[in-house]
Amino acid sequence: MSGSQEPVLPNFLIVGFMKCGTASLASYLGEHTDIFMARGEIHFFSDKRKWEAGKEWYSQFFRECNQEKMIGERTPAYTQRPDANPPVPERIKLLLPCVKLTWCMRDPVDRAYSHYWHFVRTGRESLSFEKALEKRQEPGTKPWCNYREGGIYINQIKLYLRYFPIEQMFFVILEEMKRNPHQVVQRLFEFLGVDPSLKVKGIGIIRNQGGMSRSKLTQMAVNRIFGERRNQFRKLIQKINTRSGYPPMNPTTRKALEEFYRPCNEELAKLTGINISDWQ
Repeated sequence: MSGSQEPVLPNFLIVGFMKCGTASLASYLGEHTDIFMARGEIHFFSDKRKWEAGKEWYSQFFRECNQEKMIGERTPAYTQRPDANPPVPERIKLLLPCVKLTWCMRDPVDRAYSHYWHFVRTGRESLSFEKALEKRQEPGTKPWCNYREGGIYINQIKLYLRYFPIEQMFFVILEEMKRNPHQVVQRLFEFLGVDPSLKVKGIGIIRNQGGMSRSKLTQMAVNRIFGERRNQFRKLIQKINTRSGYPPMNPTTRKALEEFYRPCNEELAKLTGINISDWQ
């Protein structure tokens, strides 16, 4: 990239939410010939040091694009950092005022449980789900560690609406994407302004699905060796040491969470017009 050229930046983002199918959606979008998707999660707008590195640093993740019409990236943390200063959506607005924003959501009760088991599997949680729900509500808890608050989607959407009109937003419901993946992706293609008739390979395959550790001792050993560092060897061990699925949630806990989320979900449906019948 020569010094006279403007850095290549995205014109759409998948901004949330954690454990809601963002990896799967990004993989589907990346199959389109007119869409370039950056690899992994970049955290540019949610990480202070990366934000201060500037748009030239950010643009390196899009240098491989080849004149695609739409350029995107996904980072669910863009809805998990309310402590950022300036706020994440304000940072996005400053750099990408016309960006299109995609949100992935699922039943918030299931999202919280999936979030919890993800932390158990990666060795960051040892409490029962019920005790962890209360513990993660305590002052000082990092936003991305709060299982219950992570499913109050309406709060983050209203924050973004201070900076972007709802016309720049598209909402994906994971349950619907599992049931009708082609229809959901087709509507998203239309929203992004690319050919909606293109058929995506591997559509319907859900990536990064949750699971349990086969051996807690193995997971504990991995954590002692690597700490919070992430590398390919750690990922390989965790993949081998993971089996799909996890125990059913305590019915009393599920009912309490359903009641907690009910008013939030009703406000969400009213504001966005999305169908949340799958969550009831």
